[in-house]
Amino acid sequence: MDSFELKRLAGSNNPKLVKFAIERWLKSDSRDPEPLRLALASDQIEIVKTALPSALLHFAEACRPQILGFFTHENHQYRKAAVEAVCVSAEGWILEATRTLLEKEKHPHVIASAVIAAGRLNFNMDLLKPFLSHHDGRVRANTVRAMSASANPRNREMVIPLLNDPSIRVQNEVLKVLGGFASQTELNDLVNKRLNSPDSLVRASTAWILADLPVSDRVGLLSEKLKDPVESVITCACKALVKIFDPAGLRNLANFYLTTEKNTLVPWMKSILAPLDPHNFLRKAETLGAPESILEETLSRLLLLGKESLFWQPFLPWIHGALRRREKHLRLAALKIIAEKAEFFRNRIEETLEKCRCSFEPEEKAMISKIRWKVGKPVGLDVLKTMMRSVNIVERKAAADVLRSEPNLIFKQILFEAAREGILEARVEEKIVPLKGVDLPKE
Repeated sequence: MDSFELKRLAGSNNPKLVKFAIERWLKSDSRDPEPLRLALASDQIEIVKTALPSALLHFAEACRPQILGFFTHENHQYRKAAVEAVCVSAEGWILEATRTLLEKEKHPHVIASAVIAAGRLNFNMDLLKPFLSHHDGRVRANTVRAMSASANPRNREMVIPLLNDPSIRVQNEVLKVLGGFASQTELNDLVNKRLNSPDSLVRASTAWILADLPVSDRVGLLSEKLKDPVESVITCACKALVKIFDPAGLRNLANFYLTTEKNTLVPWMKSILAPLDPHNFLRKAETLGAPESILEETLSRLLLLGKESLFWQPFLPWIHGALRRREKHLRLAALKIIAEKAEFFRNRIEETLEKCRCSFEPEEKAMISKIRWKVGKPVGLDVLKTMMRSVNIVERKAAADVLRSEPNLIFKQILFEAAREGILEARVEEKIVPLKGVDLPKE
């Protein structure tokens, strides 16, 4: 792509094309700042945001008038974009423009970004001190974070009073700062005090931030918070344990998932546990019983996790065990996993389905038919068609639910034809165009 074409793209109104043009231009090792000038002249803030970092880093002097214009722009979004793009190696006039903006700026969104830039550029912290009492909590939190970038112990004395700030976000930033200055004993005492606070918001935020603090027994403290009566505290403790990724913490998390009485947390937890190695959960499950005899709720949670897990194959003994259980919902859960992973079971599907203690209720019958069809057995589709026209309303509903569960044109066609015949259970929201044969040329 030649320079003319790149300049044309850089001056377009499409942010993605502008980004592409700038990247290609910089890779070509060109000394011409014209594409960046064209992008900076755009009236779209997204395009300006795309061009500013490269302009400040590579062509600051050539684009100086435009860059300085953004620091004093009437629209606060442009001023915010300018300070966010400032890099550590910025030239003196850019640092001065940042300092001037910080002294005069009134918009909290711009100030919140400017104080972070000031910390990155090692400005005198006395310049930031007034913002510790700013009315906007985001500005106070970012000011504390900016001070953490400086190794000056005096910052500790400046931010300690903000441990009582009404904003939890500010309190957490103070804890991060103290993590770099306070002794282990002081930090442990402070964290313990906050984890036992009567305010559940304080307990929850402390549990979440604990993953980033150098506290010696943070895994033990977080594991204790899994017993907290407030669910928001438990969810923060779970997230922190996953983030720390300590084997002992993951074992405690597995134990909590399989045994907790807080059933409302289970669907949420499976989403954060799905990417993890499942062996911690399976080892814990083995201590609770065999697949055929383990508690119904425990097996249900294992199947729920197995369905979502990135590493689902270790759950196979529990899937097979669920097929032999008396509880219909467990058998259905196992059948749904088999239907989703049908390709894996293709060569031994009948052997697998023979293990199912099937009551031949409509839901199971429909799911088994779907599985058979997915592994290439036409009889499965024939059974679903027959069920769709059954005199038994339960059978029709079960077949319709299975047919709707798959984004498949053949399934949609069966529903369409049944709906056209007046079968109410087959109604669908979207309009379906009937499938037609292809007329081949006579030749």
